[in-house]
Amino acid sequence: TKPPTDHPGTGTPFAWRGALLMPGGDQMTNMVNFFTSIAFQRLRPVPEMVVNNPGAQSARKYIACARTEKKDLTVVYVPEDRTVEIKLEALPPSPNVKWFNPRTGESTAAVAVVTDSTAQFPTPSEGDWILWMQTQVKK
Repeated sequence: TKPPTDHPGTGTPFAWRGALLMPGGDQMTNMVNFFTSIAFQRLRPVPEMVVNNPGAQSARKYIACARTEKKDLTVVYVPEDRTVEIKLEALPPSPNVKWFNPRTGESTAAVAVVTDSTAQFPTPSEGDWILWMQTQVKK
């Protein structure tokens, strides 16, 4: 197959296979594993649940928040390390709260500073993170 002339070096099988071995390829695998482990198709955007979203000043820092209509699952994407402040009404009842690291695929417990109306969650370290809150399953 002849590569496209308007974008040299793209569209060739070698370039595509090589991209799979880049760090972003592993991270996409981690994201697929994360989103297939939850009922992501039930999520709906709820940007109003993030208090003082830094995305108002810079689109690169926008914190995206989505939850299910039943409020049993909330997912918050934090593009940079920081403390994210979420309205308490966004949290699922009796939530199990974790941070998911898209770079490694690992999850860790999240802790919060709770006020009358919000919960503040500091990211575990630098980089982007997903705050994942789900109603605990009763056994």
